[in-house]
This record gives sequence, C-alpha cells and structure tokens, in this order.
Amino acid sequence: VVSEVLEVAEDLSDIEIADMVIELEAEMHLAAKNLEFERAAALRDNIKELRSTYSL
Repeated sequence: VVSEVLEVAEDLSDIEIADMVIELEAEMHLAAKNLEFERAAALRDNIKELRSTYSL
C-alpha cells in the first residue's frame, strides 16, 4: 500500500503532495476514532513515507 501512495505522488506537485498528506492525516484520525486501528496504522505509515521521501 505504501508503494502505491508513492507511485501516485510521483506525478503530483509539492503542494498536491502536501495536500495529500493533510487528507491522509484526516483519514487516519477518523479511522482511529472509529477504532479502525489497523487502517489508521497503515495510513500513518503512508504519511511517514511521503514525508520522508518528499522532505515534508
């Protein structure tokens, strides 16, 4: 799943990637609120990978 997010991000501008991170964070918080901890953890990993790869 992480590699899929990076593939999508390859074609985006820095601003679009930053927006994607914001959206993923909102999804992560909602998943945690709904006790969907595995989904929240996967989203967290995606966010970490995007931030690391694109220095956000």
